[in-house]
Amino acid sequence: FADEHGNAWSDSFQIPLVVSGARIEEAGVEVIHDEDGDLQLSPGETGRIGVWGRNSGTTDAIDVYAVTSTTSSWITVSQCWSISPAGSTDWCDHESNACLCDGTGYSHDLAPGATSEREITRLELMIDAAAPVAPIPFDITFHDGLGNQWTDAFEVGVSP
Repeated sequence: FADEHGNAWSDSFQIPLVVSGARIEEAGVEVIHDEDGDLQLSPGETGRIGVWGRNSGTTDAIDVYAVTSTTSSWITVSQCWSISPAGSTDWCDHESNACLCDGTGYSHDLAPGATSEREITRLELMIDAAAPVAPIPFDITFHDGLGNQWTDAFEVGVSP
């Protein structure tokens, strides 16, 4: 260090870093809208699902958002949104059956043990008319504002 009078000195210091103890996982998936109103997705139907997140870790998770995808050829992700804790929506990019929210829209802060009050992401899905009556697998990667990532998986059922 130096001052304006030419005096100089050196010193050292430490900055402790704390590793995040947050652990974000899928806390629930619900059909929140479908064409026939039975809240079950059927072959040939379009519907919307919401995905909630939970912090099962020991420290706060700040600015949590999610990226979801499926490799199933029986489903098409036609639209997707990030959802604010207050319920406002922001469009996310989607391509190749992935919902690519990037955290610039809405995100959630989750205390240890907390589940998001609203879905973290919402997807509009088109189920192929020839789809089997079987669960469709999805991958979800939660991200936070500190650059941490947690990967989980869930299934969306297809009913007759």
